Amino acid sequence: MIRKSWVVLFLLFSFLIFSEKAIAADETPCMPPKIIRLIPNSGKAGDTIHIKGRRFGLNTGKVTFNGVPAEVLTWRMETIYVKAPDKAKSGSVIVNNGCDKSNEILFTFEGPPQEK
Repeated sequence: MIRKSWVVLFLLFSFLIFSEKAIAADETPCMPPKIIRLIPNSGKAGDTIHIKGRRFGLNTGKVTFNGVPAEVLTWRMETIYVKAPDKAKSGSVIVNNGCDKSNEILFTFEGPPQEK
């Protein structure tokens, strides 16, 4: 009886160790990013915009303003700095962390309408 218990414990321990090694850091479950707010939430093309949120990820993804890609200046897990793109119109800002896209937050372009 004692031998069987040791064998079962050994097998269980071995399974746990090898299954841990199979889950690498880059295989973490993908979670959709969440934008909490834009600072500021209105501005002109070329302005630096601070995006606060969660689950942006470690690797630089993409940010769009009403479908127009923005230049990413800084990318961190909970904060992104981008330049408001030229030729974008007022509309939704979306963050894509490489595996999913975020909720949409409205950004208003000030001044004359930008041409597409």
